[in-house]
Amino acid sequence: MPSSAVMLMLLLYGVAASMSLPVQTMETVTGRYGQTITVPCPYRIPPGYSLEMLTWYKKEGLNEITLLTKDPDRPEDIFQMPRINISSDSSLLISQGNLKDQGKYTCTLFLSSITNNTFQEYPSYVVVYKKPALPVIVNKAEFLQGGVLMRLGTCVARDAYPAADITWQKNGRPLVSDGMHIVVTSTVAKNSSTGLVTTSSILQYNATMQDVNTRFNCLSSHELGTEESEPSSVAVYKMPALPVIINKAEFLEVSLLTQLGTCVARDGHPAANITWQKNGQPLVYDGMHVVVTSTVVEDSSTGLSTTSSILQYNSTKQDVNARFNCLSTHKLGTEESEPLTIPVHYPTERLSLTVLTPEGPITEGDDVTLKCRADGNPPPSSYNFHLKNQTVLVENCDSYTLTAITRDSAGEYKCSLVDDETIEASLSIAVSYLDLSLSPTGKVVKLVSEPLAVKMEVSASGNNAKVSWTKDGKKMEAAPEFGKLSYTDAGSYTCEVFSAGLTRRQSFDLVVEGSPVITNLTQDGAHPNSIQLACEAQGVPRPVFVWDVSTTEDESSYNERDGKATKKVTVVPNGQSMYVTCSVSNRLGKDARTIVVSSVGTSWPKLVITCVLMVLVLCTEHQRLLCSVWQREGGIRAAEEGS
Repeated sequence: MPSSAVMLMLLLYGVAASMSLPVQTMETVTGRYGQTITVPCPYRIPPGYSLEMLTWYKKEGLNEITLLTKDPDRPEDIFQMPRINISSDSSLLISQGNLKDQGKYTCTLFLSSITNNTFQEYPSYVVVYKKPALPVIVNKAEFLQGGVLMRLGTCVARDAYPAADITWQKNGRPLVSDGMHIVVTSTVAKNSSTGLVTTSSILQYNATMQDVNTRFNCLSSHELGTEESEPSSVAVYKMPALPVIINKAEFLEVSLLTQLGTCVARDGHPAANITWQKNGQPLVYDGMHVVVTSTVVEDSSTGLSTTSSILQYNSTKQDVNARFNCLSTHKLGTEESEPLTIPVHYPTERLSLTVLTPEGPITEGDDVTLKCRADGNPPPSSYNFHLKNQTVLVENCDSYTLTAITRDSAGEYKCSLVDDETIEASLSIAVSYLDLSLSPTGKVVKLVSEPLAVKMEVSASGNNAKVSWTKDGKKMEAAPEFGKLSYTDAGSYTCEVFSAGLTRRQSFDLVVEGSPVITNLTQDGAHPNSIQLACEAQGVPRPVFVWDVSTTEDESSYNERDGKATKKVTVVPNGQSMYVTCSVSNRLGKDARTIVVSSVGTSWPKLVITCVLMVLVLCTEHQRLLCSVWQREGGIRAAEEGS
């Protein structure tokens, strides 16, 4: 269908003919960015018709914009837009073409004849291409590390339309991304002001030593042709294996230049440099005390290099426990070997003799172990120990034990080298001792009122012996002294002596015995039907109480410390006064005492007075002894109470 502008022109020219148009095929025109784009108008004027008007339109969305109008009869009267011109063959010329010039263009011819007016349209579609700039590789890697996926560089094809495709080559052969050894990542960026696009392609590459001197480049493929970047070579580095020290010396000898070991850094490219360290500080070659010899060997099949460094070292005593190691320095970094400690040998110059056991003071009876130490390395395996009046060779050991040492063993001891007795060490040993002699000891049995002599003698290695006494576990103020023994002297006596960490202890158990003696016989009180009597005695062993009348025992007690015993009984009088005798006995003797007991309810004073009067009247010759007892025990008391 004709456009609205065409319809208007037909009306102006009085076109009344049929509106059907010849069908034209859309032609695609390719233009280049920045150059003049030529859009042809391949018209043909039918016989009998003449050209009245030629117009170029461009489709802009839903609208058509008139770019140029030309009247053949009035060539000076032409309308055209900026950058728009027309050639002699009516082709549309667009200068300085850009992406905004893409689109549909239509060339319209207005024709007339004697009988009819008509028009022809020739559409074209303009496509603008822009060839990218030559591809270049930017952000080039300084090197590639063998066996490690690394970014080699970025290929950039700038300002193209449409976007260019980028491929990578190695030595002229394409590289295909496999996700492991070759990884290619491409991006496209559009310039918002020009509409041009830039393609970037990042190549990550896992190099091998075969890639040394390899040439990498990239190609940009576009509708307008293919361009190739300048080739680029990247150094390939291979980190050597961790350095190790081999051929280690078994020991170093003082003042002798000795090969300590060989440090090896294998399979590096380029070759690593090796340095040596002692206790973390570098060892510097001086030709006398430190000599370092390095070599590099290249493997012809792999191109990798192995660096070896031999260290010869002149050690001193200060190198005992020194830690040696080596460092491999490479373009990819520095690695450090495991530290190495090598024994340092030097001869013995001094000995020392010490007491290994016991740790504290030596006391009589101890097992004393002497230890001989040498300052050489390794120390001697055998020593001479110089004891009292003898020399003992001890092999494969550096100690000697004195068994159950005595005070007579105190004095000076020595040890020396077997092959050089002038190198020796000495030690003075003091033996502490403490003797305690006590008499008597053990169980001692004595009679009351007998004497007892206690003797104690102390012999000690020091003059500061301290003596203490205890009786039955309680401290005594002074040593026990006995004149005439009493029952209260009985007990367990312990003597302790302290001196120089030593303690001696002896004891005796004193038992004081005696025939029992009644010390008191009393009537404690009267009850309605009975009387309680108490008999008190003293004696060791424990006295046995016997009553001559029928009694009921109430209670008894005995104190082993003083031998005092008490027996309380209850008697029932028969209605009149009666005599009651208390007897005590043990294996050493016996004693007895009698008391007059009145009937229940009779007061004691009256009972005694009556008894005394009866005794005075009735006393016969054979009763005098008993009467005297009554008089002594009852009459006197009655007299005292009566007064």
